[in-house]
Amino acid sequence: MLRKSNVALSKPRSYQTRRTLHPMANHPRWGHDRTVAKQFAWRGWGVGGNQPERDRRWPTPSYAEEAPFQKPKNMPMSNTTKTLSGEWRPYALSDGGVLFTHPTRDQVMQWNYEATMKENEAAGSTARDHNVKAKMQALIADNTLEHTTLADWRRQQLQRLIQKHAQLPKASAKPLTPRKYKS
Repeated sequence: MLRKSNVALSKPRSYQTRRTLHPMANHPRWGHDRTVAKQFAWRGWGVGGNQPERDRRWPTPSYAEEAPFQKPKNMPMSNTTKTLSGEWRPYALSDGGVLFTHPTRDQVMQWNYEATMKENEAAGSTARDHNVKAKMQALIADNTLEHTTLADWRRQQLQRLIQKHAQLPKASAKPLTPRKYKS
């Protein structure tokens, strides 16, 4: 009747030779069933077979947020000073030193603001005029004065003091310069 009918009537064969195990179970000959595997395996109880592995990395430490740095009030913005300002005042100290004081930028701006307000009251200026003047004052305070390092400024001030109080003749009143050594 049918040629090679034994192939059609027989059970289809599978390539799987061993019996199916639970993915977390151990081999039956070692005495561990799926209960033992569920209890002691890396996924633990109540996790299905296709779930992703638990994240075992160390937790990232979280720190409390620190407040951003705030510039203290009436402090210089950098270690440079403004040499062309006429507001420096020298004071003699008991140990022989000289203390130079100067209003801070905030104090200068406050004085400028008060003076500008009085001008506005006297001249009857509008708010727009006041804003323009205030911006001009800020630009003048920030940009028109020369910036030098504190060390250079101290040296220049001491030279001025020496020239002023040493009664030097005009011909030799030159700024002090470093010596040039012969090589």
